[in-house]
Amino acid sequence: MGNGPSPLVPSLLVLAWGLVIFGPTLMENVSLLFQVFECLIPLIVFVLVLLLVVGIFDKLFPSAYLLSAVHQQPGSSSHEADGFGWGSLLLFLLFLVLYNLM
Repeated sequence: MGNGPSPLVPSLLVLAWGLVIFGPTLMENVSLLFQVFECLIPLIVFVLVLLLVVGIFDKLFPSAYLLSAVHQQPGSSSHEADGFGWGSLLLFLLFLVLYNLM
């Protein structure tokens, strides 16, 4: 315990001086970040609804996975990636949406 003074006070002083010096720039960047976030809210809601629909589809029709398991080769495991799945499709759709936003 007696290894020296606590670094808490110097850290708080550095933080305070940093806010004094970079405060206006930081506030401009934060307001810009909030504006970007407000523009992305519909995209976030769309992705969440899409994930909800996929989850409901998965619960209602679990036989879709059974059909894909029938066509597998006997030596292959079920967790190998043999193509594009829902994740790849969602990633591609997200890319298209973000590309059109830019």
